[in-house]
Amino acid sequence: MKRTGGLIGLVILGVVMAVWLIARSDFVARDDCLDAGGRWADGECEGARPGG
Repeated sequence: MKRTGGLIGLVILGVVMAVWLIARSDFVARDDCLDAGGRWADGECEGARPGG
C-alpha cells in the first residue's frame, strides 16, 4: 500500500491552511486598526484611538 502520497498531501494542506489563517488574521488586525483611525506600518498599528 502506498500511503505516503496521501500523507504528504495532508501535510501540504495543513501548511497552506496555517499560512492562510495567519495572513487572514493580519488583514483583520489591519482593518481594525484603520477603522480605529490608526495607521498601519510595518505590521504595526500606530496612532489608533483606544476603544475603536
